[in-house]
Amino acid sequence: PNVVVSEDETLFDQFGDGFTLVDAVAGPSDAKLLLDEAELVGVPVRHLVLDDPRLCQLYGHRLVLVRPDLHISWSGTTVANPADVVARARGAR
Repeated sequence: PNVVVSEDETLFDQFGDGFTLVDAVAGPSDAKLLLDEAELVGVPVRHLVLDDPRLCQLYGHRLVLVRPDLHISWSGTTVANPADVVARARGAR
């Protein structure tokens, strides 16, 4: 789902052409694990940090990995196996 994040911008407006990792709450998270793994295998991922707890409620998790076609490829709060998450997101598994 798309949400308004500022007066004249929606969440989808902030996505780029590639993968986007939405981090709904500012502060420490497991996002770095996914970002490091994506970089290791050559998958560019934009890290979008928003301090908006309603996104956690909307998506059910703090972290949401969105594919370029705007489908959610993964969501969670903790990352147990970043290699598996990135491999599945890019279609390698």
